[in-house]
Amino acid sequence: MKREATGGDKREEEKNEERRRGEGRIEKKGVHYRTQCSDCEMGYVGETRKRLRERMKQHKDDVRLQRDRIVIYKHIRDTGNLVDWSEVKVLGQEDRRTVRKCKEARFIEVEGKKVMNLNSRLKIAEQWDRLLRSLKI
Repeated sequence: MKREATGGDKREEEKNEERRRGEGRIEKKGVHYRTQCSDCEMGYVGETRKRLRERMKQHKDDVRLQRDRIVIYKHIRDTGNLVDWSEVKVLGQEDRRTVRKCKEARFIEVEGKKVMNLNSRLKIAEQWDRLLRSLKI
């Protein structure tokens, strides 16, 4: 017996298509993310407890308002390059603030000179750093 598509089946198909295209990632909360410069290998690693869409809007507003304390704006100002906002990559998801901050510091360290971040505000003790490395975080 052939099964007809119901509204629920259709919505599930739409969700699967969104996942394949990477849509929906901007609606996630508690994520680590990386933006990418469209003209060089530099990126920016960040974390947010908010929806990623809201955080990206804040970054865009910071650039539009030319806020000098913001490293993304400084990169654009100093290089003339642009950030490719459509290529924001979710690196991970974590609801716990302290763990999210630790992971952000680790992501920044791993990226090294490929990120605009001056450094992480959080310094990880050597013993914790070894543990994070062994867990491949």
